[in-house]
Amino acid sequence: MVNRFVLNETSYHGAGAIKEIATEVNGRGFKKAFVCSDPDLIKFGVTKKVTDVLDNAEIDYEIYSEIKPNPTIKNVQTGVKAFKNSGADCIIAIGGGSSMDTAKAIGIIIKNPDFADEINIYQEEIKNQEVYLNEEVTQVIQAMNELTNKLLEY
Repeated sequence: MVNRFVLNETSYHGAGAIKEIATEVNGRGFKKAFVCSDPDLIKFGVTKKVTDVLDNAEIDYEIYSEIKPNPTIKNVQTGVKAFKNSGADCIIAIGGGSSMDTAKAIGIIIKNPDFADEINIYQEEIKNQEVYLNEEVTQVIQAMNELTNKLLEY
């Protein structure tokens, strides 16, 4: 059973959730995805399950995997550069907190260039948050983390 959540953005959870990626990407008119995934998820084939869906739907993508547990400023800086170089128009985060945190930080900086120095994110209010959350840069899917698993049990 697939559960669709719309909080800050759209997230799918549960069996079959991965299949919804192509529908979301195409439905929003995106052409190329920037896939954020950590190296272990690539190693164990989790990321391939998502990229197979993108391949089958003929959606272009680029993978960014320079993500570490408790992501660093460098992870985000290289991600911002990679996003800009990729020509992507949306972000797909695969995994738990580290991939999602990195993807969100990349998206915020892309939509708010004044925050290119990531340290400033914590010091000022993000000006264009609504634009980030509701328009161009979008998280299409988030894998369940421990907290989400507990919430879905209710």
